Amino acid sequence: MVQAALDCESGAVAVSWEASQGALSYTAVAQGNGFPEPCNTTGTTCQFSALPCGLSYSVFVRAIGEDCSSADSTAVQIDSVPCEPQQVAAVMECSNDTGLVSWEQAEGGLPYQVRAFGADGHEVVCSSAGDGCELPSMHCGQLYNLTVTALDGQCDNVRANLNLQSVPCRPTNVRTSMPPCPFTQASVAWEHARGAQTYAVQAGWGVSCNATTATSCPLGDLLCGHTYNVSVVAADGVCSSPESAGAQLSTAPCPPQDVSLSMECEAGILTVSWAPDPDADAFVATLVSDTSARHTCVSAGTACSVAGLPCGQRYTVSVVAARGGCESEPSAPLEISSAPCVPRNPEGRLDCVTNSAWVSWDNTGGALRYTALTEALTGDHNSSCTALPSAGSCGIPHLKCGTEYVFRVVGANDVCMGGYSNNFTLETAPCSLENITAVHECGSNRILVSWENTPGSPQYVVTAEGPDQWPISCNSTFSSCELQGAACGTQYTVMVSASSDKCSSLRSPPMDVTTAPCVPRSVVVGRSCEEDGAVVSWSPSPMVTSFLLTATGASGDVRTCETADANCTLARLPCGEAYTVNITASDGNCTSEPSVDVFFQTSTRVLLPTPSHRLCSRASDPWASTVQSAAIYRICILKDIR
Repeated sequence: MVQAALDCESGAVAVSWEASQGALSYTAVAQGNGFPEPCNTTGTTCQFSALPCGLSYSVFVRAIGEDCSSADSTAVQIDSVPCEPQQVAAVMECSNDTGLVSWEQAEGGLPYQVRAFGADGHEVVCSSAGDGCELPSMHCGQLYNLTVTALDGQCDNVRANLNLQSVPCRPTNVRTSMPPCPFTQASVAWEHARGAQTYAVQAGWGVSCNATTATSCPLGDLLCGHTYNVSVVAADGVCSSPESAGAQLSTAPCPPQDVSLSMECEAGILTVSWAPDPDADAFVATLVSDTSARHTCVSAGTACSVAGLPCGQRYTVSVVAARGGCESEPSAPLEISSAPCVPRNPEGRLDCVTNSAWVSWDNTGGALRYTALTEALTGDHNSSCTALPSAGSCGIPHLKCGTEYVFRVVGANDVCMGGYSNNFTLETAPCSLENITAVHECGSNRILVSWENTPGSPQYVVTAEGPDQWPISCNSTFSSCELQGAACGTQYTVMVSASSDKCSSLRSPPMDVTTAPCVPRSVVVGRSCEEDGAVVSWSPSPMVTSFLLTATGASGDVRTCETADANCTLARLPCGEAYTVNITASDGNCTSEPSVDVFFQTSTRVLLPTPSHRLCSRASDPWASTVQSAAIYRICILKDIR
């Protein structure tokens, strides 16, 4: 009787039988899948130690005599040990803490059992007759040791071993810290999470930071007026943990927006206003004067005021928003001035030539300009003049003769007008002499003045004063006089007096007369390749309404240009033509002498192999009559060359 036994630990199969009479030796055969495995022995046992795994074998024994062999014994069926699982792999299903174990399914459909042992003592088991199974509810942050065993009901100790890292644990105790306000950075810290190799911090609004083995990291570029929900995620290169519990981080309020200023000038009250901001609990406006005086006001609304500001001060104003003991950056600074102080020591003198009053005063600060005002005590005539603080005086022209005026001075800036100075009075010279005429002779430097004789006045003095206050004069015993040496392009104020003591004697009302325009000067000719011509410019002349430019070519070509500006462009001039240019100025009544002739010559056109180009002199070279060297010319594109 043949018996076969399997040793599960070694995988060997031991075969035994009873001795046969006449047998000298035995041959035991284990046959599976057509490949017999013989074992020869003289005893009654034999061992097969290298049978392939996972197969079924038929084992029989044959007795060998001196001359013959017996028939095969009755076969005994036995299975070799199950094969060790192949292609075993394990991965984590990160979203639900489940381990997925797979293997290559062996022939025969044996069931497999997977056992997972965690470092914290946790054990998870799953079984499957297929090619994989799931290990649910694995503890976070654990390195599990996995064994995969094939189960055949006889030998269950053939297994495969591997490791599987579970999902990292969720970070805990997340906390934030911030520097003093205002700030743009913060620090985040947390407790170490088991299984974590790296950490990622998310705060929203595009703000994040990463850490490796550290349990803190800085958050930079934080926005003002924001509340950040900070959370931390641990990762091990394969899986990420769930987000930690959130920690809130609130930054300082943003600087106030749309800040505006308004000044109640007489009361010296400055009101500061700004746009609403729900992130702020209060606002503080700060005023700093140019003398370093400091004022503040506080409001929970959108405006506050500072009263009692002294005159003549320039203030720089900024506003901060506050919340929970934290202040924002200041708003963009704005500047504003209080009302100018009242000018001191106003006084005046009368200019008898023009019947004008020159008013002066002492500056008192805070004004960008001063205005002197006058009003006749009788009648309705009033006038004024304005000057910068550096001038300290200004003139009021054309006051009525024989009239008493009251004067006062006031300062103003870009926001306020200050208080008026003390008053003073001046009485203008008496009126006299009527039917005065003053005519400038075009083309001359003379002004012809005539008047109606006054009985008892043997001597007349005619005076004309221009903007430079340097008068020209002439004397006459008749009813006319000719003023010599009048400057061109100048408005003169002409007055006739019946004696040399102009302010105390009878004199005519002032009369304005304008001399002929000055001859245009500083004529410059520049070339214009784009216009195929020339640009002519000259110095502007006062009292001119128009200029007439005449350019006369050597061939008889005449070009003109009438303009109110001090420049003119002559376009599409013939090539290689010499021109003479002069300019006259006109004020509508008189025309000046022509300017000094200026000569220029247009460029000579050179046709290149490509007929759509010509050569022009460079702007730094003089106008040339011929092209002497192509190296000093540049190409200009013509619209049409024939």
